[in-house]
This record gives sequence, structure tokens and C-alpha cells, in this order.
Amino acid sequence: WLHKLRFVDSLSQVMHSKQCDRSLLPETDAELQPVTADTIDEWRNIYNNVMRFVPCSSTLTIQASRDILQAGTAYFVIDVNGRLGIGAVSNNKIDAIAACVRGTGKKVVLALNKAVIGRNVCVDVSDINTAAMRLYNSLGFQFAGEVIRWYRYIKDIGVK
Repeated sequence: WLHKLRFVDSLSQVMHSKQCDRSLLPETDAELQPVTADTIDEWRNIYNNVMRFVPCSSTLTIQASRDILQAGTAYFVIDVNGRLGIGAVSNNKIDAIAACVRGTGKKVVLALNKAVIGRNVCVDVSDINTAAMRLYNSLGFQFAGEVIRWYRYIKDIGVK
């Protein structure tokens, strides 16, 4: 017989804080569509489906998505071709970004920039997330510091 044991563990990851003067970013035809109570579950599902392949990302819980909904900071990013991605913005920071269509990350970042308040837009990104690092560097984001993030994870181990 096989027992499933669950161990909760944690790990840390150094994240790079990057920032860019918003006025230096190009315009985009992509628009923001605020998330509503009717669409928050869909937004969370997209987030979790995309982020499971992203290095040093985390799973969004139902409660965390409700908090984001209440804060009014979550968006779908759309253009004439349909939904490009999702994101969340608070003040001058893009807290979450997920492109639903390969190759649309730049448009998603530029659309989320429209919701940012202040002169600079900031993001935190893991240095092992090379695709995101290339994207932000190509848009002119500069290194602004390091942040250590702690993640909790659960390991299932089979024991005879």
C-alpha cells in the first residue's frame, strides 16, 4: 500500500526590481477591461494556468483573487483580435502579468502601464525568468534593487 505524505516547505528567491519612466514607453492599441465578480474566477484560472510554467511564480488562491477583486486592480488585456492576457496593477507597480497568446507580452505590459499611477512603472521579476527579463530590458526597464520573496510549497511523497 502507498501512503501520500504532504510536507510543507519554503524557499526564497531573489527578485529584481526594475523600473522605467512611463513616458518612454510606446503607446499600444490594447485596452484594459476591469475584472468583475462575474469574471474573477476566469481571471484566476488564466493566472494559474499561465503561471504554472513561469519560474518563481505562485498559485493564486480563491481568497487572494477575492482580495484583488475588492481592490479593483485586476484587468483583462484585449485588442481587436481578442484577449491577449491579464494583469494586476497597484499604484506604480505591475503586480502580475500573464500573456495568454504567445508573443503578446509586450502589448500586455504596455496596456497595464495605462493603469499605473506616477512617473515610473515598476515590476519585480526573477532573474531566472529569462523571457520576462528580456521583455522588460527591451522596453527600457532598469535595475532598481533586489527583493527577497519567500514561497511555500507542498511536496507529496509516496512511502511504502
